[in-house]
Amino acid sequence: MRIALFIIILIATVVASSATTYMLVPVKYTASFYPKWLQDNMDAAQNIRDSSIPIIGVDVDEKIGVLTIYMTDENSEKYVQKIDDLIDVPFDILSETQSRELRCLETYKSIREVPRTHNAVTDELHIIKHQQYLVGQYVDLKCPGFSDLESMKKNLKGYSLVIIPQRASVEGGQRLNPQEITVVLGINNTVTWINEDDVVHTFGSDDKNYPWWTELMRPDESSSVTFNNTGIFSYHGMSGSWATGKVIVLDE
Repeated sequence: MRIALFIIILIATVVASSATTYMLVPVKYTASFYPKWLQDNMDAAQNIRDSSIPIIGVDVDEKIGVLTIYMTDENSEKYVQKIDDLIDVPFDILSETQSRELRCLETYKSIREVPRTHNAVTDELHIIKHQQYLVGQYVDLKCPGFSDLESMKKNLKGYSLVIIPQRASVEGGQRLNPQEITVVLGINNTVTWINEDDVVHTFGSDDKNYPWWTELMRPDESSSVTFNNTGIFSYHGMSGSWATGKVIVLDE
């Protein structure tokens, strides 16, 4: 019996060249392998984390064979082969019907509502476009209506995403990802923190000129803050001085 290896990619468009800025256009990437492969190749996730692919988070559930990737580039197709190479699956263990699939989903909210299991989650999502392709085939997938920044402003609410990884509350553990994020006033100046740690988190600043805090976030919960002023806003978590970050707000 074969286990499905699902890779979900959230794609974001860079709208400010000075640092990474996310406008999420969610895309789902899936692949099927023989059952024992993921258990024997858990270093594949670390290879992806250490790569130059613009990853902001990688989750692994070994029991059900699910690998989830959060990515931040609008040109997802150019990273597909690189991900395949990093996962490094020998050709002789691939299914004869081995394929990949990319899907553009309608909203960021759709991705947030996907349960973290390998059940038929695609049936619960509103698909607006998809394209199947074989291993090694070049994929040209463009979400409709997002060909340039102006159309994105009209058609997509801007989100800037920060992942709170597991062990973020432990000194020497994983850092916020990314620790520094640049947003553009009036485009994507709402920043969302997603808590993937096992403990409660909150982040913010007691700066007398611009105090702000997220809500308390239990595991798998999120909280958003909208920045209405330009500037550099350093912040920290309640868990310790190592849980720090910076939001840079640029003028449109």
